[in-house]
Amino acid sequence: MVKVDCHLHTKYSKEVVISHPLAYLVGAKESYLEPEKAYKLAKDKGMDFVAITDHDSIDGALILNDKYSDIIMGEELEVKASDEGHLVHLLVYDINEKQHEDLTDLKKIGLKDTCKYLRKNAIVHSLAHLSYKSSKPDLSVKLIDEWMKHVQCLEIMNGGVSPIHNRFAKVVAYLYGKSVSGGSDAHTDRTVSSVYTISEKAKTKKEFLSDLRMGNVLVEGENYDFKEFLKTSLRLTGNALFDIVLRPAARKRTRLRKYFLDYLVSLFVVTPVFTLVAPGLTIAYLHHKAQDLQISKLEKELLEHLSTKFYGSFKQEYEETELEKEIFKN
Repeated sequence: MVKVDCHLHTKYSKEVVISHPLAYLVGAKESYLEPEKAYKLAKDKGMDFVAITDHDSIDGALILNDKYSDIIMGEELEVKASDEGHLVHLLVYDINEKQHEDLTDLKKIGLKDTCKYLRKNAIVHSLAHLSYKSSKPDLSVKLIDEWMKHVQCLEIMNGGVSPIHNRFAKVVAYLYGKSVSGGSDAHTDRTVSSVYTISEKAKTKKEFLSDLRMGNVLVEGENYDFKEFLKTSLRLTGNALFDIVLRPAARKRTRLRKYFLDYLVSLFVVTPVFTLVAPGLTIAYLHHKAQDLQISKLEKELLEHLSTKFYGSFKQEYEETELEKEIFKN
């Protein structure tokens, strides 16, 4: 049996965090985890292989791959998914530097071309946190229909989103017959390998990836809650404040935030913290609740849409399964 956390970040992730409003205000990075620490934490949690999937970067994975034989060189690509501005995050596994360069160009063209390249080169890939959007336009049944024509696997349990988002991903994977994956999406040391993917028969990296591609895996782990979200947000915020005060030259920030926040927080550390915390936490809470409601509504629309195609045969075939009962209980 093999266990792998299929979604793990280090300090080499290139994005500025957007999923935590409080941390975003002070320009926090997606992660401050050293690759070595991320690797050791995952191994301590019982992972047989460690997949490093930094945002649009393989630098952290390369460092570990030179030292350890049980690294899966991965990446989380932010891919253009529509002409209306939709973006999706696509996890890719076991890639090399040339493939990273190719994918860096393809992700700007679109999801269809990116997935075509991945299939042609036998690169296992999984669409991460399907309904936890990284772009402003809302999701729709039509978009999901289109995306499912191209992607290979769906991440059905992500350690950084609410149970409602994970449930929605499970429903979509089930209805569209997609292979599945799961990972912690850890950005701090607290949640490394809180979610992982299991292959019961695999022994090697190659066998695990083959089982992942074919859907011969299980996903287990702990659901994320708002309390854990706050802890992660405060940890990332604290790391950013530390950089602002003690390591300003090392910070990567946009021109708009460069002077205002750096000097404001450097001169008045305590006041800005208290000024930002209350609104930031309020925004975060309202954002989570609004997304949960939106995704619950979209789930019902999706089920109604697909039921017009094959509801009768689908229900007869799967009526006795636990997931079927969960999906149709409402």
